[in-house]
Amino acid sequence: MGIFQQGVYRKWFLAGLAAVVLAAWFSVGSNHPDEHFQVLEFANYKLFHTPPQDLPWEFQNQCRSALQPLLAYCIWQPLVWAHCFSPVTAIFLLRLCIGIAMWFTACHVVLRLLPAFETQRGKTVFVMAAMLLWYVPYMSVRFSSENLAALLFLCVFLLLPDTGGGQNQKILRYLGAGVLCGLMLFIRLQMVFALGGAAIWLIAVARAKWADFMAIVTGTLLGIGLAVLADYWFYGMWVISPYNYYHVNMVRNMAAKWGTDPWWNYFNLFFQSAVPPISLVLMVLFCIGVRQRWKHVFGFAVTAFLLGHFLIAHKEMRFLFPMALPFLFFAATGAEWVYTRYAQHARPLTWTWKTLVVVNAVVLVYRVFAPAQEVISYYNFVCRYAGGEKVTVVYFSHCPYLLNDVRVHFYQPSNVEVRHIHNHAELAALVDSPTAGKVLYISPGIKLGHKPAGFHLEKLYCLFPDLVLKFNVGNWQERSHIYTVYRVGQMQ
Repeated sequence: MGIFQQGVYRKWFLAGLAAVVLAAWFSVGSNHPDEHFQVLEFANYKLFHTPPQDLPWEFQNQCRSALQPLLAYCIWQPLVWAHCFSPVTAIFLLRLCIGIAMWFTACHVVLRLLPAFETQRGKTVFVMAAMLLWYVPYMSVRFSSENLAALLFLCVFLLLPDTGGGQNQKILRYLGAGVLCGLMLFIRLQMVFALGGAAIWLIAVARAKWADFMAIVTGTLLGIGLAVLADYWFYGMWVISPYNYYHVNMVRNMAAKWGTDPWWNYFNLFFQSAVPPISLVLMVLFCIGVRQRWKHVFGFAVTAFLLGHFLIAHKEMRFLFPMALPFLFFAATGAEWVYTRYAQHARPLTWTWKTLVVVNAVVLVYRVFAPAQEVISYYNFVCRYAGGEKVTVVYFSHCPYLLNDVRVHFYQPSNVEVRHIHNHAELAALVDSPTAGKVLYISPGIKLGHKPAGFHLEKLYCLFPDLVLKFNVGNWQERSHIYTVYRVGQMQ
């Protein structure tokens, strides 16, 4: 069944695609620094020779797979050959590619799962949530290890053979699923929990044959071999990055450096980050859905995945992203059960549903159009403003090209130089220098900090228009990174 063959769902699939494309364009930046430093800067290291000393500690410990940097490298290389590479275009292509791939795969997974629902209401709720729940487009365009692991996991699910088809076809599908499993373990080692749960399902529920398991194991070894070759390409030596990751974070307990939490803290994290009251309703419906369909392959995979992450001391909400679509499958299952069981209470259920839809719509619009990181909008402006001309960005105390105290190189093209200015005499000499090109100053806050007194300042860019900045209800401006880009002219 094609994505657009059933008219009843076509509009939701198209709406989901539109939301993903818009998010790819507007949601600049990363959800977490790892998404930037362990992918973009790693790929930039191979393309434009980012200094190794400016890469994060994971590079020195060789504990991050090169699969994602290699994928970015392959997408970007044609731009380099065509002499039209720019950070703005390059990262947009990554967001667009991963977003469309996630949308396309999610549509097929949804269609595969729809027969499990008994009512049209349940099917519609599932399609709507899978396409337009507020965090779906935002997460879909993140070129992160969690998102790529989610994509591969869903592809493995689609490769699980149907009841039809000959044994040879099944073996080939199991072999392909194994290759994806091997790649998945290098991209995100924690996916071993979900894969372990799926393996138990294959044994206990699906009654898979030994030949099927041998095909999966063979494919997994092939996938691991490909991932090892990618690591060799990147690090210049033979390494097993998942083992290094385990040794550094678990044996040497490096992960605990970023904080530890009790097992139940994931409930607090989800309740806060998934926006109440939506988050509370989703948690309740998810628990109901798992109880109703615990024999489903997703039931085994999600349960094992959550139990494994409960045991890991360091906890972040992003670690659970790979199970986002299975989570929504169970939540929609729970919603269908509630509607069926309490049909006599249609009015309060309808009002609850309408309230959640309104809240979701508001947050969805914000999350699609707002940047994931505000400072990236300023980097993008400098790139566009510079074009092919020489630009020098000056700073007095805090370097604007620092994120989490790590130097950013990806968003700094070769014709943009960043200079630390110690006094106004150095700035005057730079402005008068014919080799400096256009001199820009990025103010670190809403108020002009370290104002270059006596120089002509031309305001070029601010993320927020002046009309919005007139209102500071609740001191929101002080909590936001509202930088301003000025062009520095000669002294008046």
